[in-house]
Amino acid sequence: MVDALRRDGLLGPASTSPWQRAPEFFHEQVRLYAVSQVLLSGADPVSELIAASAPRWALPAGRLAAQYLLAAPDSPTNPQAGRFERLQTQFDKLPAAGFGERWADLPAEATLPLEGSRELFASAWPSLVASNGVGLARLLRVVQQRHLPGGLLDAAVAEPLVSALLEHGWPRELNKKVEELTRDWLRTLIISKVPAGHAVRIALRDRISARVV
Repeated sequence: MVDALRRDGLLGPASTSPWQRAPEFFHEQVRLYAVSQVLLSGADPVSELIAASAPRWALPAGRLAAQYLLAAPDSPTNPQAGRFERLQTQFDKLPAAGFGERWADLPAEATLPLEGSRELFASAWPSLVASNGVGLARLLRVVQQRHLPGGLLDAAVAEPLVSALLEHGWPRELNKKVEELTRDWLRTLIISKVPAGHAVRIALRDRISARVV
């Protein structure tokens, strides 16, 4: 089997180092896909990670597996209702087991780039704003950390979150973080010369106007 995988270009050549006995994937993307498939092969990817002592190099594969579960069609084993909350509860087990808080960010990281992120946010909003908005604070932090290349926010990623904030509101403890996100989002729209009539920008204008009046 290993020789066949090497012939197919999925595994690298055998190492001559006596201490490197396990085969290595030829490309990091191949390993990413393969590990994510292993995580998805069982009923609970987090249990698979815990059983393997959750190595840090498996973070990207864990994120990819989470994206698959979040974007999958509705099913009895993975119903769309409460999908984000269930995934967050599962990944919270990893820090609780001593594998680091970094793992708890994966549901947020997985959700933000998805096409259906706005619907996922809306469904999860009660849990996101609970406990003074701990879950929402994580989303705001992750979008700033991962989607602000060169100081310019990725508007396509941030916009569903901005829209959900305008529609559902947020705890006042997060006012400053929400202001930072909306400011960065508006700056990107200005620099990108987005034309007038942008629906979410109009909703933001209306919210500001209502507060002034």
